[in-house]
Amino acid sequence: MGTMRISLCMIVRDEVEALPRCLESAAPLVDEILVVDTGSLDGTPAIARAAGARVLDFEWSEDFAAARNHGLENARGDWALVLDADECVREPRAARALLEAFAAASPGQAGQLLVHNLGPEESRALLTRFFPLAPQWRYAGRIHERVLCEGREPPRARTGLEIEHTGYQPQIVAARGKLERNARLLERELAEQPEDPYLWYQLGRTRAVALEHVPALEAFERALASCREDVPFAAHLIESSAYSLRALGRSRQALGWLSGARLDPRRADSTFVLALLSMDCGELERAEQLFQNCLELEGTLPEGGESAPGASSFAAAYNLGVMREVQSDAAGARRWYERALQSNPRHAESLAGLERLARAGG
Repeated sequence: MGTMRISLCMIVRDEVEALPRCLESAAPLVDEILVVDTGSLDGTPAIARAAGARVLDFEWSEDFAAARNHGLENARGDWALVLDADECVREPRAARALLEAFAAASPGQAGQLLVHNLGPEESRALLTRFFPLAPQWRYAGRIHERVLCEGREPPRARTGLEIEHTGYQPQIVAARGKLERNARLLERELAEQPEDPYLWYQLGRTRAVALEHVPALEAFERALASCREDVPFAAHLIESSAYSLRALGRSRQALGWLSGARLDPRRADSTFVLALLSMDCGELERAEQLFQNCLELEGTLPEGGESAPGASSFAAAYNLGVMREVQSDAAGARRWYERALQSNPRHAESLAGLERLARAGG
């Protein structure tokens, strides 16, 4: 494909359903596929070999970094592209050129991919998945592992490559027991690194997804106590804490806390949760202005960690519609619900809102 060789490095286990789509999407942009199998009991290794992959067996030790590093140590390319089986590349034919351009312009940096997490609550995140294949580049962390260069966080930049991730679908999470496994591994890691804010943040996220908001909030508070403002996940940590407070019926407390926090006005997710809390607390004029501020940011990709595209589009418009409907302004509610559907034509809540208005003759 060129003078630069790219190795696709993966770790897998029992992925017969997801793996073919992933490999088909990634094959056009890599020179080598290296799959580390951690104990599949189905036909996953055979599928990988049929796609041209080298498959290495690796005994699972409840350590994702160890498995990933085994792959890096055996890869033969110049750069590593790291994917999971439940991910696929968007527009793979154009992706190779993006990666080659990044490698040429940023030889000492790690490349970020924009990951679209598909599910009931869609989100986006910039994840470090492209970096030089050299001994100083290795993963660290039993769970939610991070790639480091000589033991330190490397400088990062966006590659322009986008991927889709389906692993957050509720049925997949439940069937695989991911939440229980992740919580167990995070607690083991925290026993060794009890002051690591990133681990507390991830434990809080795991508990929040399981709707266990009391322990989630405890974990978020531990993360906030030792977290610097410039870490990549800082904004999402603050937002996640506010959502757990809201789930526990403590919107007023969350609103007071967020109102005094240093939020980035360019990040729609922070403005959105502030608007939700204002609406909870009856501060409707403030909420309406904040939701409209969110809409002004539609299409932006914010810093600060994982973000929800709906915060700057259909979710903000939908809430403006709800506010108008509660105020008996049927025409205004209809406009906002229709505005939400322009961004997300299948948004169920907005469709239901229009149906309510129609039944009421509004």
